[in-house]
Amino acid sequence: MSYKARIEQDLDRWIASGLVPADSRAAILASIPDARRLDAATALAWVGGVLMGIAVIAFVAANWDGMSRLARFGIVLAAFLALAAGGAWAAQRQRPILADILLTVTVLVFAASIGLVGQIFDIVGAPRAVPRMPGAYAVRVADSTGSGHQNDTRPYPGDGGFGIGTLVFLTDGQGHGTHYGWYGTQSGGYVVTPILFGRVGP
Repeated sequence: MSYKARIEQDLDRWIASGLVPADSRAAILASIPDARRLDAATALAWVGGVLMGIAVIAFVAANWDGMSRLARFGIVLAAFLALAAGGAWAAQRQRPILADILLTVTVLVFAASIGLVGQIFDIVGAPRAVPRMPGAYAVRVADSTGSGHQNDTRPYPGDGGFGIGTLVFLTDGQGHGTHYGWYGTQSGGYVVTPILFGRVGP
C-alpha cells in the first residue's frame, strides 16, 4: 500500500472521529504526490547502471596483472570518486532515480575494489616463531599472485599464478597482525597494513 493510500484511510478515520474537517480531505490528499511507478525507462536505467558497474569491475579485473600498482589504484579510485560525485550531483539536482543508480554502482565498485586490492591467503601450515624476532611468525600460505614468496612452489622467475610459499607476519604480542614480509625471513622490509586472521567454515 502506498503512503498516499494509507493517509487516505487515516483521513477517513480521523474525519469520522471529528479530528479533521471533512472539507479538508481533498486538499490534504492533493498535497501528497502520487507514488512514482517503475516504468520501462526507469527499469532500463537501473539495468544499464548495474551493467556499467559490472563492466568497470570486469575491465579492471581482466587487466589487473598487466597494470602497475599505481595504475590499479588510480583506476579504482577514479571510478569510485567519479560515481560518488555523480550521485551527489544528481541528488543535489533533485534527480533521485539517477542518484540511486549512481550510488548503487559506487557501492559495487567499492566492494569489488576490496576484493581486487586486498590479498587473501590460505594458511596451509602451522605458524612457526621466527628466531630472534619476538612476535614474528613464518607461515606457509597458498595464494594466487604475480610474484612468489620464500621457498615458493612457483618457478622463479615466472609469471606467478597459484602456489605455496612462506610469508612472515609480525604481531603486537596479543595475536594481532601488524606487518607482513612478502619474502618470508628473506624480506628486505615489512609492510604495515591491517591483517585479519580467520577460519572458513563452522
